[in-house]
Amino acid sequence: MKRRLSLISRGVKDLASARFNYERLGWKAADNRGETAFFQENRLIFGLWGRDELAADSSAIDDGGQGGTTLAQNVTSIASVNATLREAQREGAPTEWGGDAGAFAGH
Repeated sequence: MKRRLSLISRGVKDLASARFNYERLGWKAADNRGETAFFQENRLIFGLWGRDELAADSSAIDDGGQGGTTLAQNVTSIASVNATLREAQREGAPTEWGGDAGAFAGH
């Protein structure tokens, strides 16, 4: 399976301020749902999330550090989702998934 990074998400303390700062740098938010802001550059999407929302979405623990960063890979089918997560499981990464999405944590 071809590997391709498609999304980088960053947890921030103040979403509105972070979004404003990225927009001042010339980035334009492609999506704004209130609790997130997504910026697209070619095939890569960079997302800003409130720290709590990112921790909840990725089943991560926010220990008060940098706010967390998650990486995502979009694949072409549910079978590919399952194959990718089975591979992560075989390597010992904690996984959770269902339907057409899943997550795993590095170890």
